[in-house]
Amino acid sequence: RRAVELARSRLGLDRCGILLEHDGVLCATYGTNLRGETTDERAHRQPITPEWRARYRRREAPETPWTETPGPLWEWTGRDMVRLERQGVIATTPIQTAERFIGVFCNDNGIRGAPLEPARQEVLAVFCSLLGNIIERMLGPGSMTNGVMTPDFYNSLGAMHGTIMIFLGIVPI
Repeated sequence: RRAVELARSRLGLDRCGILLEHDGVLCATYGTNLRGETTDERAHRQPITPEWRARYRRREAPETPWTETPGPLWEWTGRDMVRLERQGVIATTPIQTAERFIGVFCNDNGIRGAPLEPARQEVLAVFCSLLGNIIERMLGPGSMTNGVMTPDFYNSLGAMHGTIMIFLGIVPI
């Protein structure tokens, strides 16, 4: 939750959400609705399809570390992920370590409709790298039993906010 809120407030993202990989499925954590409110999306599961794999594959320079996909926007209703009439651009940035894929950070321009800024996306890629390493250190047996976050794992994710705050406070946009 805090990583989503920090990315919105400190990086100035319109809407964003984090999905973590577990047993071949992307498990949502928290996101943002069109009113700019944080939403609990932990009940959402996204199968990892070839389309999703293409979005989060490891990229090498000179490629950008994120992909941008124009199209319809999506929003969590509390039960389902629904396709909206509104069109926009969705950026997906891998959350990974040097050794493995951890998840994906999605953001879009759904609130303001302004183009995504490459400099902001670059800072987000650094944020995702830091986030990946923090999550990697925290993952252990029983952290996401059956794809659902345990209370201890959820609390440890919240505890990383200090490191993220230092990063976001030091890195100017």
